[in-house]
Amino acid sequence: MCGSLYSQVHEWLDKKPEFKITDPEQFDLLRNDIKAVGNEDEIALTIAMCALGPKAGEPPEEMRPHLYELLTNKIPDNKERIRRAVEFAIAYGCGWQRGNTRHKKGWEGIWHGALDAMEGLLSLFILQACKALAYQGPGPGGVRYFPRHPVDEEIQDVQLIAMQLIRGKYQEGQPKYKRYHALSEWEPREGNLYGFLQWAIQGSVAKPQIHDYIRIPRVGYFGQGMYYPVLEENGLLLKGDMEFKKCQEILPNGKTCETEFEGNKCRREECQKPFNHKISRMIKKRMLYVPSVYQYKSRQRCNACGNYFVGKLCPLCGGNKTQGTTYLLVYEPIATQNELQNIEGFNEDETFLDDLDDLEIEGYGDVACLDNPTDLEGEDDID
Repeated sequence: MCGSLYSQVHEWLDKKPEFKITDPEQFDLLRNDIKAVGNEDEIALTIAMCALGPKAGEPPEEMRPHLYELLTNKIPDNKERIRRAVEFAIAYGCGWQRGNTRHKKGWEGIWHGALDAMEGLLSLFILQACKALAYQGPGPGGVRYFPRHPVDEEIQDVQLIAMQLIRGKYQEGQPKYKRYHALSEWEPREGNLYGFLQWAIQGSVAKPQIHDYIRIPRVGYFGQGMYYPVLEENGLLLKGDMEFKKCQEILPNGKTCETEFEGNKCRREECQKPFNHKISRMIKKRMLYVPSVYQYKSRQRCNACGNYFVGKLCPLCGGNKTQGTTYLLVYEPIATQNELQNIEGFNEDETFLDDLDDLEIEGYGDVACLDNPTDLEGEDDID
């Protein structure tokens, strides 16, 4: 079956240069045009192998049965095996469940087609993250003045990230989120490859009830993904303790406002009162931030009520005992407003993200990877 099928697949691909194997509809078109006899799931897997593997020659005789055994052991349902054949072939082609592939070539090494497919998936999740980080409203979400750049610049480190993922090894005792930095740790029963890669890049996976604009900028999650260190190294995004105000004014309905905000006025529509040091309090929130628009300012923290303040006496309770000087990030741009406006909305045309709609991301959404849940302090977004 393999020899004839291999030839058919490559003849078909030569006529379809725009083919995207991760698009289920396009892969079904390929499958339907290939003539082969055998189990449908095994044929689908072999087609995926031929499409992703080296073009010079067929796969070794023992390779296809090995991958098929992995597929059948991990996925008991036949229809699901057909649907997930591509992700198994991508992972396998990148070294998953194959031992050492270093310095090996051809079928025994990393398959270039599989690596390209993985880099394409990682790129989508990087661009999805950048779009969410740069969101500036309406509504909550994003990181204030997060800069967008040309697509090629935003994904320029994708090859490095892919190789880190392929070569990564999770060691006992490491933080749990590090498991998602090693392809070898992918467990198909927990979720599909696309969910695993999304978690690797963004630190969390999509949940229907949480919009990306809110989910991705959460410091406790995104800071554990593989893309955050790239942004941090380039000085584009950091995480730190930020000064917020917590409004304690009384609303028309008689309840306390409790809205958290930056600036000098409550952002709640029913309130919108100026910040009053004697009524409301200053608090600390751990957030993602753009270094060019935030500066550290010294503050005191009251021992009695926990309020942050400037000066010697707490304006909220009158206490004069503090925990010493601390430093909080305060919104104070170095750049001019014109320069800040120029960094917004660079990638207005984001049709390349349409490919995300084709991915069936499953699993991992309920897997807890945070080692310190308090890292989610500050998961609310900058207004």
